Amino acid sequence: MADSAFYTCGNIQSLGEHCFWISHVPMTIPKAQERVASEVSWTACKDTRYKYAVDEVHMVGYGRGGFWITSAKQQKRIDTTFRTRLYETDEER
Repeated sequence: MADSAFYTCGNIQSLGEHCFWISHVPMTIPKAQERVASEVSWTACKDTRYKYAVDEVHMVGYGRGGFWITSAKQQKRIDTTFRTRLYETDEER
């Protein structure tokens, strides 16, 4: 298990294809941005504050099962950031 600083091609490549790991994916990664912006089928967890989705992730030549987790608190923060940026864009016009 590692924080988002781990999530680099070099680090993942050094682990090899048969090592399994868990990491926070930084929002600077295009796949993470796509995931947050997409109309994904999220599945509710037992703890209703969280939802998850599963898909295949390809990085440094390896196909991995991607397990994405989000929370209501995180979604609220994303929505607030979106509205703030939208408001700032409107003011610039």
